[in-house]
Amino acid sequence: GTGGVGMNEDGEVEEGDDGDADAVQLLNKVGSGGLVWADSGKLLVLSKLLPLWYTEGHKVLIFSQTRGMLSVIESMVRELGFLYLRMDGSTPVGKRAGLVNRFNTEKNIFVMLLTTRT
Repeated sequence: GTGGVGMNEDGEVEEGDDGDADAVQLLNKVGSGGLVWADSGKLLVLSKLLPLWYTEGHKVLIFSQTRGMLSVIESMVRELGFLYLRMDGSTPVGKRAGLVNRFNTEKNIFVMLLTTRT
């Protein structure tokens, strides 16, 4: 199967066959209004580092092994108010170079979210 994370008819996130159970739990908390990074030490640290790096003028690449966890990180980046681009296994090959070029040239895009596998 394709794996990944999807939404069921009750609005809850379900995992595909990639076993991304932690991301599923975190995404369900997002849907219920919970602060995801309060339950994840790594995301809590990232939520504190991003504003610091932003004020210092850095650009950030964030890699995740799964699309499910990338969606959790995307939710956090969006809630923090940063402009970002996302590229994962579902991004058409023909659009990938354009996304990389935008990230490299557009100064207002702070974060690029990527998966290490499809």
